[in-house]
Amino acid sequence: MKNVTFSLCAFHLCHTFTDAPDEMDENADRLWENLVEIGRTDLQFPGLAALKSKLICYQNDRYNPSREWERQTPWLTETGPLDLGYIPTPDGFKIGATLTPFRDNDTYIADLTLSPEPPSQEIQFNQLQYFKAKHLIPSIVRAELGQTFLLYAEVEAAENTRNFAEQFAIASLAGTSLNPVSTYDGSFFGCRLYEFQAIEASSAQTSAQPHSICHILIVLNASQPDFASLANQGYDSLLSLLCCRHKIRYIQAQARESNRSARTLYAKIDDRLKQFSSAIAIP
Repeated sequence: MKNVTFSLCAFHLCHTFTDAPDEMDENADRLWENLVEIGRTDLQFPGLAALKSKLICYQNDRYNPSREWERQTPWLTETGPLDLGYIPTPDGFKIGATLTPFRDNDTYIADLTLSPEPPSQEIQFNQLQYFKAKHLIPSIVRAELGQTFLLYAEVEAAENTRNFAEQFAIASLAGTSLNPVSTYDGSFFGCRLYEFQAIEASSAQTSAQPHSICHILIVLNASQPDFASLANQGYDSLLSLLCCRHKIRYIQAQARESNRSARTLYAKIDDRLKQFSSAIAIP
């Protein structure tokens, strides 16, 4: 496969209804802080470790979102997407990274995209480990609303794309406890689209929260020469759709949890009412 790209799209709640208009949630900066830490320890792209110096919501290395409020654009940089530099691989080619940071109303969005240099580099399944997805899984990134891995590759027209997508998903998550399960297949701008979901082992035995679920979309291009142009035109809409998806799942999880809590409290109140009724009935 060629022209491979591996994108982490992370969505993190930075402002809630309980926050004043000029305040942010107490964990609002967690997404950026965690990405910086990943850059210092595991994905050592020069620009990732120095990310805070490029974001307008930081001043002198400290989180200060006041400049966001007067912005007319959702971008959190002054210069557009950030070129984070390259890291070498044992097979002679390099992996490059770019980061596109946004704020969409109450949500921070980070698009961290990794790709080989040169882009036409032929990538085998065993070489997907160089993209180091194991350091970008939900339990490490900790984006409150959740995250999506968006993977793209150009393949031969005769390829069995379903089987290829399954191998792609498994190889990309090698070294993690995540076991991707196919949930949907369709088309995307003339290419084959496959959706997978993987739940981290620590959450599999309980009710998995959205931020613990790894959502994966794989796009395989066998015969669509105009895909890059079409994808660029639809980029903003795609991010908005993914953001809405994660918000809906987040609210559903909160509603289920609130329902359980309410039923527990109701049972306690009902028991107290019975005790009270019995007490006042005694002459």
